Amino acid sequence: MIIKAVAFDMDGLMFDTENTYWKAASALLARRGEVYTDELCNAVMGRPPRYCFELFKETFGFPETWQELQRESEDFFLEFLEDGFSTMPGLYKLLEQLGIPGCRSVIRLDKEIRRQGKVMSYETRYFVSSLDSGVVSAKEIQAYIRGHWEVKNCLHWQKDRYDEDKHVLRLPGVGDAWTLLTSTAVSLGCLLGEGEPTLKEVRECCYTDPIPTARKLGWIP
Repeated sequence: MIIKAVAFDMDGLMFDTENTYWKAASALLARRGEVYTDELCNAVMGRPPRYCFELFKETFGFPETWQELQRESEDFFLEFLEDGFSTMPGLYKLLEQLGIPGCRSVIRLDKEIRRQGKVMSYETRYFVSSLDSGVVSAKEIQAYIRGHWEVKNCLHWQKDRYDEDKHVLRLPGVGDAWTLLTSTAVSLGCLLGEGEPTLKEVRECCYTDPIPTARKLGWIP
């Protein structure tokens, strides 16, 4: 297979921004007389913004909304970003092996998640790519990015993401059983689908119209 183009998620994959996030969170809490600890960092690392800032509110009793805390943290992040950051190990070697002469486009993606008309979160993501923005349209680039996240949205978030500190997997001897049950559930969800892109949509369709599901399972003729 010939690789024609690649698109990288920059944050955490191309550039090491962990220290910048640490500075931003530390400044956010220091402004309120609190300390950003290793324990708290481990609790929020890799989590969605709403989870992180609601945990701050719950831990320290902050009166602000999680959205207000997020915006303030983003301001700190952009401020500290000017200090620079390092690339992840092996990045240049990988780009060289792929034969990529350099960056051809820098992409900004604004993402707004709504539920029942209410804004749940707002994020801005940046990407660098070998795609030529003069040849590939913004719509095509968006499709590539959605494809990049499809695995996480359609499988990883369904199977692997949970509250590690409170999860039943921390009990002895249940890891194998959990893996078997979740794999079975994911496989069953894929079997019952009618072309829906996510397991969540499969579930909603089964709730709305259970007849096709019952037929597939052999419960009715």
